[in-house]
Amino acid sequence: MAENNEFIREVNEDYRRDKVAEIWRRYSGVIIAVAILVVAGVGGWRYWQTAQRNAAEAASQQFDEANRLARDGKVAEADKAYEALGTQGPAGYRLLARFRSAAETAKRDP
Repeated sequence: MAENNEFIREVNEDYRRDKVAEIWRRYSGVIIAVAILVVAGVGGWRYWQTAQRNAAEAASQQFDEANRLARDGKVAEADKAYEALGTQGPAGYRLLARFRSAAETAKRDP
């Protein structure tokens, strides 16, 4: 009886192995393509996140520099910095730069 069970187990293992080999033969290209697409998608997403973070950090530095110029009384330079950030920066900093520029203009021209 033990030999019979052993034989059945071996047949089942061979059958499963053959099925897996057949599936791999048939779908290996699709499996590899999906794996490559997943890796490329994750890589692209991480690159985009890094680019967004770097743009936000650069805009933050520009905004701080414009605020420092305004605080130091360098009005023309501050206006240019706010204008540049208001047209070219990320969305949040564009809005902040426009508000800050308007506030600085209101201080000078009541």
